[in-house]
Amino acid sequence: MIVDAVATLRAAVAGAVARMPGGRWVVACSGGPDSTALLDALEAVGARPLSVVAVDHGLRAASAGEAAAVVERARARGLAAVSVRVTVAGKSMAAARRARYDALVAHAGSTGAAAIAVAHTASDQAETLLDRLLRGAGTRGLGAMAPMRRIAASGGDLWLVRPLLRVTRAEVEAYVAARGLEVV
Repeated sequence: MIVDAVATLRAAVAGAVARMPGGRWVVACSGGPDSTALLDALEAVGARPLSVVAVDHGLRAASAGEAAAVVERARARGLAAVSVRVTVAGKSMAAARRARYDALVAHAGSTGAAAIAVAHTASDQAETLLDRLLRGAGTRGLGAMAPMRRIAASGGDLWLVRPLLRVTRAEVEAYVAARGLEVV
C-alpha cells in the first residue's frame, strides 16, 4: 500500500505538471499532510521553479508558528518560501478561502507564476459535492472542483491546479509515512 501510494500520488502530480505550460509554480502549503505531500511530489517530479506560500489566517494562536515552520522547512530544501498573513473578513470558511486565494494570486502575480497548486484530495472533492447537494446546487454546482481552471489575474494567464483530486486522504497519509515527511 505504501509503495503504491507514493507511485499513485507522484503519477497524479506528474500528470498535472505535464498538462501545464512551463513556468513557476506557487504551492499553497499549510504544513498539513495534504499540502506537504503535494509539495514533496512536485519537487520529486521536477516541477521547477517552485515558490512555497504559507498563508496565515490568524484565526488560531498557533497559525503564525505553523506558517513559519513551513517556510523554514521549504527553505531548508532550497525552495523559495514566504509566509503571508491575511485578514479574514468574518469567521466563515468562505471568507478564509477568499482571503487565502487573494493572497496566493497576489503572490503568483509578483513572482510571474503560471500556476498555483493546492492540495485538495478526492476526500475534499466528495465533501464539496455533498455540501453542494445539501445546499441545493444546480447541475453546475454538482461538478464540484475542477482539476484545473483559469484564475482571473492581472499580468496574464494563471491556473489553479489541483493535482490530488483523484488521490484519497488515506493515500496521502501513506505517502507522508513512506517519505517520512514532517507535518503540522
